Amino acid sequence: MSTTKRLDVSPRALSTSRPLGRLGIFSLFVWIVASLLPSLLQAQSVDGTAGEQSPLKVTLQEALQMAREQNTQNRMADADIEIARSAYHNTNSLFLPQLSVEETAITTNNPLNVFGTKLRQENVTASDFDPALLNDPDRIENFTTSINVQQPLLNPSGILGRQARKKQLDASRMQAERTQAYVDFQVKQTWYQLILARRRAGIIDTALTAARANADQARNFFEQGMINQADLLAAEVRVRQLRNGKTEADNEYSNTQRRMAYLLGLEKEQEVEPAGMLKQRAVQQPELNLEAVNRNRSDMRALEYQVEATR
Repeated sequence: MSTTKRLDVSPRALSTSRPLGRLGIFSLFVWIVASLLPSLLQAQSVDGTAGEQSPLKVTLQEALQMAREQNTQNRMADADIEIARSAYHNTNSLFLPQLSVEETAITTNNPLNVFGTKLRQENVTASDFDPALLNDPDRIENFTTSINVQQPLLNPSGILGRQARKKQLDASRMQAERTQAYVDFQVKQTWYQLILARRRAGIIDTALTAARANADQARNFFEQGMINQADLLAAEVRVRQLRNGKTEADNEYSNTQRRMAYLLGLEKEQEVEPAGMLKQRAVQQPELNLEAVNRNRSDMRALEYQVEATR
């Protein structure tokens, strides 16, 4: 035996339902907020991470390679080489033939010009000597096409100019090599400074934590009468000194970060994190020969090429 229950949804039944009280409204509001809160937190986290750039972790060799490809000074030196190479290639015209094409077209009814044009065309007939045609000729047209080929044989000033351009190209190459060496030196120096600045900031943070704990203990001892006010002030002064040192360390680290980003051709907001540790190596000071240095250094050789080009 089965029974069937009928749900009454008539207006009368609906009108007899209980109205939603304040507690029900508050429960509904809490449920809506709880449902939307995960989505809001997720969207906020996505927006926050999108605006922040993660630190770029690079080794010293990777930093040197990035600087050689993206550094502004290196790129300017490469552009100078391209300019000098283009100027040197333009001197190839000293040995290449020059080809020119000229097209001339005239139309006239001047009696003298008409008769002269027919003579040049070798198209004069007996009827052209008729006085009526000589005095009042018909309009005539003439087209002339010429192709000129010039092959230079000897141009001493041009050859000297070509040699000067070649010396300037060699000077640009030597200068670019010296620029790259100097940029490599700056990258290495800044890379090590960045590691030292980070370590210095960490050491100061540790010392500041210990100094704050010491100041709190000194304050407790002073309140208990175990130390005098001079000892308390000394502990507080130490905390202030370390705070100033922390500010200086943070500024130094920030400035070193910006300098490294500039050397690597990155945006100034991009943080660079050195990958690797400092290793102490034994360095032997070689004998310094200034004559050999001035003769073999790329920038000195560039000056020699520039002097030869000027000569």
